[in-house]
Amino acid sequence: MSVQRIDDLIEAARTAIDDDLDLSTIHEWKQEAVAFLTETLGAEHYYTQYFTTYLKEFEQQNLLTGGGLLSAAREEIAARNSGSMRIERHSAAS
Repeated sequence: MSVQRIDDLIEAARTAIDDDLDLSTIHEWKQEAVAFLTETLGAEHYYTQYFTTYLKEFEQQNLLTGGGLLSAAREEIAARNSGSMRIERHSAAS
């Protein structure tokens, strides 16, 4: 699980907000983020489900939300990588 990859996605969200990027670039970021979350946490994980559901529109506030979700997911991934704490998988149904 790549902490560096999620850091890159978080930074890309910040860049998109700061630079007012076009919708196609934002759409590409969202697809990459969903693919990463699905691969790393699973399709049924809460962060993956919420990210997919909430970020349907390409508005600046949604980029902030998406970046926040990725930051939370990053903490979970880092904890898993370090093995310092037990993390349980959350599903959207929880």
